[in-house]
Amino acid sequence: MRYSKTTNLILCAVFAAITAVTSGLVIPLPFTPVPMTLATLSVMLTGGFLGSKYGSVSMIVYVLLGCFGAPVFSGYTGGLDKLVGPTGGYLIGYILTAFITGIIIEKINKKNSLY
Repeated sequence: MRYSKTTNLILCAVFAAITAVTSGLVIPLPFTPVPMTLATLSVMLTGGFLGSKYGSVSMIVYVLLGCFGAPVFSGYTGGLDKLVGPTGGYLIGYILTAFITGIIIEKINKKNSLY
């Protein structure tokens, strides 16, 4: 289904907010400084529902919010130090994960389409 650009941008904001909420639920792991969260699930759902373009835009919004200090990262923290710390690679990976998940879903939908 095609949506207007405004609707897509609103959905980007909603999925960025869902990722922020699921990032706050933390299971600390004693052997690593990177905790386990439900954010990976929401990142893949974002790519699956919004597609590659808007899914990655949503995750860029999420990462930028956290960089500017909004408490959206694991344990409801934020700041640029999280992006350059041990969790930084995971946070950048959210953008790539949403993009790749969106591409996979788009290819599956294109393959199974009757039109």
